[in-house]
Amino acid sequence: FGEGARGLSVPSLLLLIVAPFFSIWPDARVLIVAESIALTTSIVPAYLIVRKRYPRLAPLLVLAFAFSPLLHQTVTAEFHGIMLATPFLAWAFYGMYTRRTWLLLSMLGLAVLAREDVGLYVASFGLFMLLFRKGQRLLGAVLIACGALWVYAIVNWVMPSMGTAYHHWVAFSSVGGSSLGEMAGNALRDPVRLMGSMFTPAKV
Repeated sequence: FGEGARGLSVPSLLLLIVAPFFSIWPDARVLIVAESIALTTSIVPAYLIVRKRYPRLAPLLVLAFAFSPLLHQTVTAEFHGIMLATPFLAWAFYGMYTRRTWLLLSMLGLAVLAREDVGLYVASFGLFMLLFRKGQRLLGAVLIACGALWVYAIVNWVMPSMGTAYHHWVAFSSVGGSSLGEMAGNALRDPVRLMGSMFTPAKV
């Protein structure tokens, strides 16, 4: 399930992978270790991509990532369940870059198990393929549809069955509305308010 103040409000089946380790070390720090492993292993596909075109820069990329203050701050501050999707999304990008469809689809399938809104990332993969990959435009359209349907199904069917879980979307919305449809409508009718909420001092 989800992290932080959202508690049990967000379905995250990827945590089932971490759960067995609690029997060995029943400590909340297991989550931090899992998050650290997920983030650090995501550099592997990035390294492979850079090495193909810029072999001399690839090691520097690894060093820059390993010593990034943002990386250290993320893994030491608190646990974020969404980070468990990072290595799968990274490998999905590698699969798309190398045109390995089986790798792309399998990694995206695992990534969406991290949190409900990862379906939006799946749709973004599809949008890129639809616009820039002539031979994979049909697959891109399928990914857009599947990503959107995943988010819709989880938010409108699965999460409401969890009681008040659904309403965390409302709490984190800055455009108002009690459903995704109302939020989207408000954003379209008042884009200035949406843009203003994105560039508040706390977020900048």
